[in-house]
Amino acid sequence: ALNRIQQEYRRRGVTVLAINIYPEAGLAYWQEYWLSVGGGEVTYAQDTRREAVQALQVRTPGSTVVLDRGGREVWRDNAATDYATLKMAVEKALL
Repeated sequence: ALNRIQQEYRRRGVTVLAINIYPEAGLAYWQEYWLSVGGGEVTYAQDTRREAVQALQVRTPGSTVVLDRGGREVWRDNAATDYATLKMAVEKALL
């Protein structure tokens, strides 16, 4: 779903950022894993100091957080999110 959102909304300024929250797993490992589960081409980041985890208050791996253009949270899920739900959240963020 995240890959599909990235492809469909890229021209509208949407960026899907896949953040690796496990410092022991390097960024290359994270990219390989992401692609192996069908994650597709998105932007990858490594949160070695857990700054993103703290700033976004991520409690579980696999969390999805949708931010609007001002950086405000408009939606959150603590598990894999289906396409229809994710699309609704992205549309809300773009209002």
